[in-house]
Amino acid sequence: MIVYGGICYEKQRPNLIKKFYEKLQIYNIKINEDYNFTHFNADEETIAGWHDNKLPEDNFSVENAIMILKGHRTAYILDPQ
Repeated sequence: MIVYGGICYEKQRPNLIKKFYEKLQIYNIKINEDYNFTHFNADEETIAGWHDNKLPEDNFSVENAIMILKGHRTAYILDPQ
């Protein structure tokens, strides 16, 4: 979700998740049916704090906040010596 979901528009993201779950089934990878990306990555108190600081209360905005905070991009600079 963090890698691929961030580029999706709000209406595209549920379809991406559905396709991901379908792929898991093809490869017989079990998934907990109670899994929820938002609640797995942020607790209710954290989310409430975001809303208190004017983050819109829709799920798309919360998912985007999680992806920004949890998605780290690292660049390694090679020493030319």
